[in-house]
Amino acid sequence: MNVEAVKEKLWKKCGTSVNAMALELYDESGSNVAALSDDSRPLGFYSPFDG
Repeated sequence: MNVEAVKEKLWKKCGTSVNAMALELYDESGSNVAALSDDSRPLGFYSPFDG
């Protein structure tokens, strides 16, 4: 599943336009790990774990 597919699912649930979404990944301490800015990338590309 890629980032765009996640945005599409969110759009169906909450009604926010896919083009208006900015998804971010945070770790357990609340620090920003990554901005999921490339819609074509699979979610696994933004792995929160090192290795």
